[in-house]
Amino acid sequence: MNNADGNQSLRLKQERGWFAAGEDFRRALGLLSDGAFRLFAWLCLEARRETGRIEVTYKELAARLGRSRRAVGRWAAELEAKAVCSVEHGRNQHDRTCFQISDEYWPYHGSERPPAVTQEAAAAGCNNKLDLQRTDDSDYVATIRGWFVDLECGKRTFSDSDEQCARQMQQRGVALRTIHGAILLGAARKYDSWLNGRPSSPISSLRYFEPVIEEIQQADLSDDYWRYLRRNFDQLAAAWGKSGSRDGLAPNSGRPARPERSRSSAGAQK
Repeated sequence: MNNADGNQSLRLKQERGWFAAGEDFRRALGLLSDGAFRLFAWLCLEARRETGRIEVTYKELAARLGRSRRAVGRWAAELEAKAVCSVEHGRNQHDRTCFQISDEYWPYHGSERPPAVTQEAAAAGCNNKLDLQRTDDSDYVATIRGWFVDLECGKRTFSDSDEQCARQMQQRGVALRTIHGAILLGAARKYDSWLNGRPSSPISSLRYFEPVIEEIQQADLSDDYWRYLRRNFDQLAAAWGKSGSRDGLAPNSGRPARPERSRSSAGAQK
């Protein structure tokens, strides 16, 4: 078939499996980090066209993207914080997580689409089904549980006491974004302390982050600081991982291992 200029018209090599990547997709490319955009692109390709939703485990995502579950978790948190997706976390690392791509970044119209996630809701750290004033909403606690058990400088379990602490935070109306920032900052300080040869026990309780939450609530933090906080955590966690420790502890010592040379540049108060 020829076009108006007499040239052969272009035809798709494959008739199925296409995604309508337009200006919204281009905006996401400029907004997201490389890893988060990689996750976003995969979600777009695999999500149902009628809804923009997909349910998948972090283990499956890690296998598909060729990265660790921890890295995928960071990317998912970035998608949620920047209102590109809402994320309904499973109760544990084995449950499926539901990703809902927001209307602003989804090119299809469909009768099954739920209400869009607003920028204000994402900044507050909530999604369509999350009301911070409700004490019976399991999504709030499940989200905190996911962040806490993924910490390699912690005990990797979520106790009844931790769940009670999370529900108390919910009753006080503490935004998930604030809690997530406190976990990143507190964990970064723990890694920095270990990297500089100051032994201490792994983080064993969610209440460990209570003073850090108060610290963040009292500060007027810019968007640049939130980005710095994430980068700093990633760098310190990676440096500790390269030190050869296991779960933050030296084998058979019960104390943090001391790497030969610190790679820390945190400069944060321990």
